[in-house]
Amino acid sequence: MSPRLPAAVRRIARAIARGGATGLLPPLVALQPGPDGGTFAAPRGDLCGADDARALLARCSTPAFAPFCALLADLDAWRTAQASRFAGALAPRLLTLDRGGVYGDLVREAFVRCAGAHAVHDNAAYLARRRRAFCAAMERFLLRLQRDLQAGRLRALGARGRAIALDAHGDETHNGFERVLRVSFRGGVALAYKARPADGERLLLRADGLFDALQRLPPAAGPFRLPSLPSVDGADGDCLWCEWIAAAPTVATLRRIDGWRLRGPRFPLREARRFWHDAGALAATCFGFGIADLYAGNLRVGVRRGDDAPMPYPVDPEVCFAPSPGLRHTGLVGDAADSGNHHVGFERLPRLCSADTPLAGFVRDAAGRAQLRRLTVPLARAETANVVGDTRGGIGYAPHLAPFLRGMFDAWATLCLQRPAIDAWLRRHARRARTRVLRRSSEVYAAAMDAVALGADPAFPAFDAAERAQMRHGDLPAFYRRSGGGPLRWIAIDRHGAPHGRVLRCDDPAPLSRCGPATPPEFVDLAIALRDAVAYVFRDLGPTEQHDRALGVRLRIVSARRGEAAFDWPQQGHRLVFRWHGDRLRLRAERLPPTAAERAQVRDRLLRIDRIDAALRARWVAAGFPARGALARELATLERAAADWLREVVERHGWPGRAQVGVRAADAACRLVQHLRDDPALQRRCLRLLRAAAAAGDVPAKQPAQLEDALCVQAGRPQRYGTKLRRLDGVLAPYPIRGAAGVDARRAAVGLPSMAQALACARRRIAALARAP
Repeated sequence: MSPRLPAAVRRIARAIARGGATGLLPPLVALQPGPDGGTFAAPRGDLCGADDARALLARCSTPAFAPFCALLADLDAWRTAQASRFAGALAPRLLTLDRGGVYGDLVREAFVRCAGAHAVHDNAAYLARRRRAFCAAMERFLLRLQRDLQAGRLRALGARGRAIALDAHGDETHNGFERVLRVSFRGGVALAYKARPADGERLLLRADGLFDALQRLPPAAGPFRLPSLPSVDGADGDCLWCEWIAAAPTVATLRRIDGWRLRGPRFPLREARRFWHDAGALAATCFGFGIADLYAGNLRVGVRRGDDAPMPYPVDPEVCFAPSPGLRHTGLVGDAADSGNHHVGFERLPRLCSADTPLAGFVRDAAGRAQLRRLTVPLARAETANVVGDTRGGIGYAPHLAPFLRGMFDAWATLCLQRPAIDAWLRRHARRARTRVLRRSSEVYAAAMDAVALGADPAFPAFDAAERAQMRHGDLPAFYRRSGGGPLRWIAIDRHGAPHGRVLRCDDPAPLSRCGPATPPEFVDLAIALRDAVAYVFRDLGPTEQHDRALGVRLRIVSARRGEAAFDWPQQGHRLVFRWHGDRLRLRAERLPPTAAERAQVRDRLLRIDRIDAALRARWVAAGFPARGALARELATLERAAADWLREVVERHGWPGRAQVGVRAADAACRLVQHLRDDPALQRRCLRLLRAAAAAGDVPAKQPAQLEDALCVQAGRPQRYGTKLRRLDGVLAPYPIRGAAGVDARRAAVGLPSMAQALACARRRIAALARAP
């Protein structure tokens, strides 16, 4: 080994020779044709063995890699000092330079840059800035870890003793090399450390956060679950520690083909239905509150410690209260064409490609030498937390569309009906919360930075000053503002790598006018999210009609942009039917038909009321129709109670016709409504329902005629059919009739006997009542 090289480089070379430098340098891959067409970079581990170690030393001996060697030497000196400084917070050897989980992002970036077309002095200056930012960010983390461990703040999350493992999550950095770090402790406890200024976890996922507040409200429709994530603030409010979401307990092979294999969460059917109902509730909630950027990596399917029920967890919900024109903008689903980033939160296919592909990797040539290559093909993955299967072989929510959409409806109903309580919560808790603003997608920034890493112009001419300032430090630009409005802010980095706040004064988007969605959600708005959810999986479904009686869901899907979803809402006695055709949205409400038990209850009560009413009315008639006295009061009391009950029945189920309650009870309902003289509004409503029922053949045509006459007489107008009678000079006779000459024809048309026959029958009945003891 070359004595001219720093000791840190030689130690890494020895680690490679032993096979112990995992994740520190660009990965070793094999370029192979994939089973779905195209080429994949199949992971083959890391550089390993004496030949690879010698090749690394040879490369590091060239002038182009002098900045790389200087970086490793500086990191080695830094980690030696920090290991002793923070010995009380870190297990031994946790900061050794061969720890890819700690140093890999920076070392890989430096290696690729030095292998590119940049001038050596440009690389030296850039890597010095990145090293200072990395060290400053890590020192901030270590100080906070030691401080919060000593103060006992992390005990609430189960952390005891020193950290035993440390790994960075993802290769993006923001705000001066800040990254999400996974910190592990004994007993299987793992925490996420976050120093970003956004308040998403605090606002949404804590035990007293928005998701918890929504679930504590009385559910407007069906119950639903939203995820929660325990977290604590650092002692000075400068960071957040939260529980790390573990992998789902049932991980299995979701796809195996031609030697390729993909593993991910897989659930039995019952658990899958419950999971996708939860996922639908989360999707509707994110749509309603503008929670976005929940692509793979920012949403993880897993379990909390001590909880066996898997849930979809937004693990990095920085973007809240953003404009939400559709469900796709949440990042949870893609579009009908499956274009753009298909690694969404809920992936629909078990694709073998990874969401992130490194800029470069080592590929062995015919002689077995590892050659660094720019990777322009996707990296293959062996495991995922965003493709969910079931034990029948189903993938994604397409086989469980009814539970997914039902979860959306259940959550949306609460968002709409409980809006005053939700607004009050937001005013109390969220006005000062910080949320990230996406000015451009991460892919746009990453593509520009990758091009610069390979030798392109580092001036970033397509971006503004605030974006360029962050990109020159190697960070993806990040911008923040208060959820209640105000200027857009970004975190500038000083020459020592320390962040400090700056107010962005160029191209500042308009401040948010309020906390939460710009306008309160309306029920019809759910049709947008339903349309997008169906469009995303239409390729897997095709045109279909589904009826899930257990969930009360009916679906009719015609095309990717046209369909209908109906949801039973027993609490309201209605079914809401959402229809969409492109951007045209419709919503209508239908009464729910009563259940068999409800029909029996209505039938029995109608017959009971009819018996009581008939007995009272017979005594009343025999007494000569008294307007006052005990009988009149009893009849009035019965009519008031019956009116209240009948109003509830027709609101929930419509008119209780023969199909619902049978002939006898339907006839009793018609007699009852005619007697409700003190509630003409209810009588008029029932008249409309009776006419519709008669047109459908559910009741005889004479019943709406009888109620129409009752309303006319009560209003002092002539009746049409002569069904209402009175005593006139001691003789039973009809109230005045409009067009009396044609009354028999009208009566015959609705199935009533002639006026003479009706009068004779009524007089005989009253005479019989008068003779009764």
